[in-house]
Formats: sequence, structure tokens, C-alpha cells
Amino acid sequence: MTEASATPSAAEAEQLKDRFASVDATTQQKTAPAQPAAPAPSPMGRQPALVVTATPPATEERARADAAARKSAAESVAANVAGAASAGFRQVQVAVQTADGSTRWRTVTPGSVQRSIDAGTTWETQSTGVAAIVSSGAAPSKSVCWLVGKGGVVLVSPDGRSWRQVPFPETVDLVSVAATDATSAAVTTVNGRTFTTVDGGKTWK
Repeated sequence: MTEASATPSAAEAEQLKDRFASVDATTQQKTAPAQPAAPAPSPMGRQPALVVTATPPATEERARADAAARKSAAESVAANVAGAASAGFRQVQVAVQTADGSTRWRTVTPGSVQRSIDAGTTWETQSTGVAAIVSSGAAPSKSVCWLVGKGGVVLVSPDGRSWRQVPFPETVDLVSVAATDATSAAVTTVNGRTFTTVDGGKTWK
């Protein structure tokens, strides 16, 4: 009786190799970590559209800011007029200044104002000669100031020191004034009408 050889033949070795390779591949598939799924391509192969929010032009922003400022000024003037009326026609302080702020006027009592030529550090009291409630003013230059108020009162100082009353065609309350010099001004009434003069109040349109 011949003892079987412990060494496999070449054919048997090849069969064993194939068997172990198949088992090893199956084991790797079971133990390999799952890979994340690839993202689905966007429709038609295009990237999502970028949404851009349009910014309003600077001119529109400036226009809105100017409108808000005008509205705030009108509301402030109306509040001043209402406050004066509810206070028994006592003068509330109205402050007016030139564009650079160096020269300023402010109301004190009906018939008197104060002027400062050093940006409000010191003040000089002046008499307007008219005991009227002032609601608004404008200072187009360091020597010119316009004041308007109740009952159609319009006052102007052409030299920064003296005052005179300017005739006005109606006795309606006035709430604002815009002026370019001692002779040209536009006055707005409490009911929204505007009167203009270019000759110091001799005529109004």
C-alpha cells in the first residue's frame, strides 16, 4: 500500500488558488465601507441659476431720503404750531442757522429773537417790533433771516441787526419759509399753499 503524497499536484494547486481568490473577493465586498452616492446631475446638465438682488440706484435712495427729510421738517413745524396754540399762544423756540452753522437765530418771546455769530457760543437779543408767534425761519446768508408765523406774519432782517414786517396778503397761519436773499422767498401756509415774492414782499404770487 503506497502512502499518498502530501504535496498537491499542479492542477490541484491551481484549483485551490482559484477557490481562495473567489472567497477573498466575496469577503472584501462584504467588509468594504459603503461609498457615498454620486450627486445626481442637474437637469439638462446646467448649474443652478444665481439669483441677484438689484440694488436701487443712489439717486433713488437720495430722493427717498430727501422726501423723508421734508416730511419730518413739515411734521416738526406743524408740531411747533400746535404746541404754541395749546400753550396759550406762548412762543416755542424756533432755531434758524446759516448753511455753515456759524450764524444762528432763535426765538425767545413773541417780539424778540436772539442772534449768534459764533456758532451759538454767545447770543445778542434783538427786537422784531412785532409780538407774533413764530413757527419757522430761513437764513440764506449771515446777514439775512426770514421768520414766519401765525396770522400771516412775515418778518425779515436784511442786515442781521434790524427787523421789519413784510406785508402778506392773507391772515392764514404760515408754517415754513425758504429764502435765497433779502428779497426772494417762498412761504407755505398751514393748508399747504405756497406764496412767493421776489421784491421783498411788495407783491406775492
